[in-house]
Amino acid sequence: MQFSKKQKQNGFTIVELLIVIVVIGILAAITIVAFNGVQRRAHNTAVQADLSQNAKKLEQYKVLNGTYPTTVFEFRDAKLGFTLDSYRLAVYCQKGGVDGSEYALVVNTAGNESYSMTAGTGRQPYTQVFDNTANICGRVGLASPDTSAWLRGNSGWAVSGWVVY
Repeated sequence: MQFSKKQKQNGFTIVELLIVIVVIGILAAITIVAFNGVQRRAHNTAVQADLSQNAKKLEQYKVLNGTYPTTVFEFRDAKLGFTLDSYRLAVYCQKGGVDGSEYALVVNTAGNESYSMTAGTGRQPYTQVFDNTANICGRVGLASPDTSAWLRGNSGWAVSGWVVY
């Protein structure tokens, strides 16, 4: 009587497959966390660049018109630019001052950092709450502003009729 040789079966064991699945899961988690960090930094960088460009546009508007924008129509004429997906909240404040006018832009980024930009101080971190425009303007040095408006609020762009480009 002759015994048949056992044939070697090819394939993976369940343990080997589980190890591969766990390793793939760990790599996916690391990739997602890294991507979120990159995305947050990109939003913050875009907002900081927008603030610098918008400050220049507001200064140009003031040179041409003698004051910073005070109405929706004047604000549109200033043609400020915003990276749409990078902002959660944005406020514009304007106040007449001894030198003609002051302004502030206060923003909260999609990366959850906040900045203010004023004519006198440039870009600064903003660490206060976003409750209402009058309070926000006061916290950055423009108490009792002549104009204050949400450029973006919880319901999206063009809050209070202020359209941004």
